[in-house]
Amino acid sequence: MTTLHAGLAFINDTELNIVTLEDPVEASIPGVNHAQINVIGGVTFASGLRSILRQDPDVVFVGEMRDEEVSQIAIKAALTGHLVLSTLHTNSAADSMIRLVDLGIRPYLLANALVMIIAQRLVRRVCDGCAEDYAPSDDELRSARLERADCAGARFRRGKGCPACQESGFRGRLAVYEVLRVTHDIRELIRKSATVDEVISCAQGHGSLPLYDAGLAAARAGETTLGEVTKRLGDAG
Repeated sequence: MTTLHAGLAFINDTELNIVTLEDPVEASIPGVNHAQINVIGGVTFASGLRSILRQDPDVVFVGEMRDEEVSQIAIKAALTGHLVLSTLHTNSAADSMIRLVDLGIRPYLLANALVMIIAQRLVRRVCDGCAEDYAPSDDELRSARLERADCAGARFRRGKGCPACQESGFRGRLAVYEVLRVTHDIRELIRKSATVDEVISCAQGHGSLPLYDAGLAAARAGETTLGEVTKRLGDAG
């Protein structure tokens, strides 16, 4: 959600009519019209989205595409020239496509509506106040599905623990991203109801870095640890 609000703030312009539908409204951005869900008052994601679209917005942010009705309205809005931003709960960017199909979106409509999918997770950041370089053990490498040769050029770090991080070795969090641009080839795969593995393979061929690999890159740079990547991103690898 923080990433989406940052994106809204980035594109915010007096020439754009930006409307959000959230439950709850988590950040107030000057110049953006925020709408709060109120089920008791009759304002649901579906009814609110219909009302918003009557105002001819340029950008619509739907807090979550949680059911078939909301998803159908959002996809139709995207197909009629609106920029629609929303969230889904899935393990990877490619899984989002399957999730939307499961919600009743026809593949050919989905292929035409999608522009980009970003998957993200948060991992703990190594505390700079007590960080030390170290060589991962064989068990750590095995758990991370790495070979010793994969460590060439890497700088692995871990925190020893200090008052600044309350002896935890970590201070703050780091966002790990997987960005999947919906290219022409991926659109064709969606239309053909391709498997997640086929979509992932095509995306990687176009330079997309899987979520787990992005986490490993952060560990190799010393920003987090292999153990943290395995724990937080293991199901995305």
